[in-house]
Amino acid sequence: MNTIPEITEAIRKLSTTAEINAVITTVKAQQKLIRRMESAKAAMTLEVGQSVKVNARNRVIRGTITKINRTKAVVDAPHYGLYNVPLTMLQAT
Repeated sequence: MNTIPEITEAIRKLSTTAEINAVITTVKAQQKLIRRMESAKAAMTLEVGQSVKVNARNRVIRGTITKINRTKAVVDAPHYGLYNVPLTMLQAT
C-alpha cells in the first residue's frame, strides 16, 4: 500500500489537467463513501430519546435526540432550542 508521501509524489508527476481531474474525481468519490460509512455507523449507535453531547465551536452542548434523519439528527438542547447536527458530531452521554 502507498504512503501519503508516495501518493503526493505521484500526484506531482501528473502533467495534464485531465489526469489531475481524474485523481480529484477518485478522491471525491472515496471521501463520499467514507462519509456515508461514518454516518451509517453513527446512526446505528444512536436512537430517539437518547442523551447526547455536541462539541460545537467553543462549547459543549448537551441535549436529547428528537429525530434521526439520513445524515443528521435533530437535538433538543435546553436553553438553545432545536439543532440539526451531523450524526458524526454526536456523542452519547
